[in-house]
Amino acid sequence: MSPFKIVTLGDSIPWGQGLLESDKYDVLIRDALAPSHPEGVSLERTAHSGAVIGAFGATGIPEVGEVPGSRLTIIEQCDAFSNSPEGVDLVLLDGGINDIGVATILNPLALIPPLASRITRACHDGMLVLLKKISAKFSKPSCRILVTGYYAIVSSQSDPAGVHELLSVHGVAIPEFVEADFLDPVIDRCHEFFAKSTTELQRSIVDARDPRIRFVPTGFTDEDAIFAPNTSLL
Repeated sequence: MSPFKIVTLGDSIPWGQGLLESDKYDVLIRDALAPSHPEGVSLERTAHSGAVIGAFGATGIPEVGEVPGSRLTIIEQCDAFSNSPEGVDLVLLDGGINDIGVATILNPLALIPPLASRITRACHDGMLVLLKKISAKFSKPSCRILVTGYYAIVSSQSDPAGVHELLSVHGVAIPEFVEADFLDPVIDRCHEFFAKSTTELQRSIVDARDPRIRFVPTGFTDEDAIFAPNTSLL
């Protein structure tokens, strides 16, 4: 019998940025499935940090693993997969945050186009293009395609000093005349991204019209945001 085959596509989340191999979520899934599959469970991961969906194009040279880069886009990851895609049993993927840009999400002054329209373009329009490709590529009727959601990057529980440092890392300058009131708009934008990306990813799955595709929420709350006391983010 052939092993149960898992394929992981996407950005830094399914890649497992900064994690030991044994702690990456696709490895945990593989190991959890192993006891019920005596024929074995195989895992192939093409996800990498910084990958965009790429439905509307991407620039740069292809990167792998921990090296952030737009390419290979997630669509390119899908298109390039050639190891008997018709025999894959489980596809794990995400996508959309890098098409918007973390710096854009964090920056209250990035008003044009509005964040909501950026989220729709990436997490619905772009994801729908990707899902149609994945649906056609991984054609096994029993294959399950799981799309994971995102989270609020910053929340009210995040340490303000850490948030200021995060903004600086992403090149978001804080004008002195608004500095005192800058944190709340950042938090609001992060919550907007979390809520609307969830809605738009779910809508893209409905519009893909493939019952094999399911949405899997992260289950993260404000307590899991970066610089929160009980953060789940590195």
